[in-house]
Amino acid sequence: MISLWSLYNTVEKIQIDDLKTEQVKIVLLSIPTSRMKDWVVLKKGTVNWQPLAVHPEFYDDVNDLRGQVELNVPADPTKISQENKKPAPPDRRPLFEDVDLDAEQTLSIMDAGNYSVKERRSARRQNRSLKFEVIHGGKHFETETKDISMSGMSLKDPLPEWLTKEFPAKLHLGNQVIDIRAIRARKGKSDTALVIVEANPWALLRTWVVGW
Repeated sequence: MISLWSLYNTVEKIQIDDLKTEQVKIVLLSIPTSRMKDWVVLKKGTVNWQPLAVHPEFYDDVNDLRGQVELNVPADPTKISQENKKPAPPDRRPLFEDVDLDAEQTLSIMDAGNYSVKERRSARRQNRSLKFEVIHGGKHFETETKDISMSGMSLKDPLPEWLTKEFPAKLHLGNQVIDIRAIRARKGKSDTALVIVEANPWALLRTWVVGW
């Protein structure tokens, strides 16, 4: 059975739900080291939020890329509980739905700052227009990107209602094409922000982002 997790930022009151283990790692790679202590994690089916240091498997990748990340663990991590956190609305969507974020704010959460270009999944954002295309369930949607990083992007046009929460898409730069798998960050009129879960090849996307 696949374990699902939630991440919560105790400072900015931002919650990301229904993440697989690998997706948690991808999100953590886009968070600046200085802000790691602001995030807690919750396994679906439990009620107690815990510091990231309690689950070292989530930030091992970060340690490999940026060096050791020191996270302070409270004497009693179980005190970070569901009851002490402001409850989200019952109809919230899985990603960033609890806060009314526009695309620029959503991507700023993922901004990892001035890290080395050797970082495998840099979160540096660039104002870059790429063709974005989705062919899904016999339907077609096409627009262009406004901002893009190794972790996510914002689009010029809102995503159509018929798209599922997670879906495959393509990014075009001239004759080059990257196949990606993305998660829509919210649903509604401002549904222009995406989280990149997979990209094939990652190296080409990194070249596009870091090389600009």
